[in-house]
Amino acid sequence: MPIYEYRCATCGEVFELFLQTHDPEPRLCGYRCTLPKDSEERGWGPLSRQLSVIGGSVRGVVRRDRPTDDQLRRAGFTKFVNQGGKLERAVGELGPKVVREDE
Repeated sequence: MPIYEYRCATCGEVFELFLQTHDPEPRLCGYRCTLPKDSEERGWGPLSRQLSVIGGSVRGVVRRDRPTDDQLRRAGFTKFVNQGGKLERAVGELGPKVVREDE
C-alpha cells in the first residue's frame, strides 16, 4: 500500500494516508483540521497531494562509522574486496561458524 501526503489549503495541516489503488482520493481536510472548533471553515479545506520525501539516506557520502577490519574479524564477519572483477576474501573465514546446541 502506498503512503501519500496531503496538505490542506485552508489550515495548512500536512498528513499521511495509506491508500490502496481502489480507494478514493480524499478531497476535504475533515476531522484532521487544526482550525478552531468554532470556525465555519473547519474541515472544509480542499486537499492537494504533496511530493513525499523518500525514507533513508540517498546522499553520495561515504559513511565514516564503518567497522574496521579488526572489528569485523572479532565479530565473526567475512569481508570481501573486489579485485578487478574477482571477489577475494580480505577478512574472516570462508563460511559461517555454525554452533549446534546439542554439542
